[in-house]
Amino acid sequence: MVYPREFSAKIRTRIELEETLASQEFNQLQKDLPWSSHEPGPELEQLIRKYVLRVWKAFVEEACELGRQRIWDLGRVKTESLEFLGQLTSKAYLEKGFDSGGRAYPGQLRRLPAMTSHVTGTILPEVMRQYQMSAEYQRYQELLVGVGEAWAVEPDKPVVTVPRQTGETGASEVVRRADRFVNPETTTDQKLRAERRTAVVEPILQKKGWSPSRLATEANVGKARVYDYLAGKRDLSAQSRKSIAKALRLDPQKLPK
Repeated sequence: MVYPREFSAKIRTRIELEETLASQEFNQLQKDLPWSSHEPGPELEQLIRKYVLRVWKAFVEEACELGRQRIWDLGRVKTESLEFLGQLTSKAYLEKGFDSGGRAYPGQLRRLPAMTSHVTGTILPEVMRQYQMSAEYQRYQELLVGVGEAWAVEPDKPVVTVPRQTGETGASEVVRRADRFVNPETTTDQKLRAERRTAVVEPILQKKGWSPSRLATEANVGKARVYDYLAGKRDLSAQSRKSIAKALRLDPQKLPK
């Protein structure tokens, strides 16, 4: 699975462990499912949703903790959480959304109806409604309130994501935008590259309501490539530059090096 770069090894390990435990539980429960000669029943989809929500809950708790620490704003927490839910649903459907028992005829693999769109990859409305009725989703909404309250109680504390103001971007605003991606230990040259890049890219992402992860998806490039570019850690290949610029509706030459 692909994680945001702000997730430490400890956080990723926690989520991977939860995924392992959830998968073990799924496999055990799947053995007891009734088999039909027609198609996989709703019980299988229910098990998949249970698996997904158990792993997603761990992700959401860590994402909201970054929000409470004001590393991510509320919009970023929502975007990353829902993108991960979609990613996890697609993965679970491909890996678990079929009968493991008998076959109506030799070699047949019988899958559940789709859970995500074949065109956009987004979660289908009926599946999303089922998620929204779950205790895990209700907990997610409660945690979002906590993130919002954490930002509200310290209105004077410097923010991580700052909307672009009318006119030219001020230097302090550029630095705060770059700090969203750059670790304190990075070199001065890397920080300067990050400041130049985020000064151009971040306002466009905010206008579109995109995260860097969404930008990577729209540009059909790796998420790590986008995050590392914004952090000043690596340059873009000619093809990646062209793809990212196209997604941003920019001339490739206007993407800072």
